[in-house]
Amino acid sequence: MTHGLDEEAKTFIRNNLSDVLIRSERKIGLNLTDIGSVCGNEGFTEKWPKLIPTLVGALKTTSQDSHFVALTTMKKLLRKYLYIV
Repeated sequence: MTHGLDEEAKTFIRNNLSDVLIRSERKIGLNLTDIGSVCGNEGFTEKWPKLIPTLVGALKTTSQDSHFVALTTMKKLLRKYLYIV
């Protein structure tokens, strides 16, 4: 499924969004998690290998906002795998 962006633009967004997600204050970060989950649903392990290490890195910080946004992003990305057995 295409979203009207070429692959170069999608790569640019993915490369910058993960950093913005975890550095934003909670309210902004939560809005960005929806964008992150849309980007991630197109194969985040192959096309966005930086995402999971960035989110795990956010959990190692002392920022509660970063923790909350990282965990919320992971929850949204992994929701589709919840009922796969």
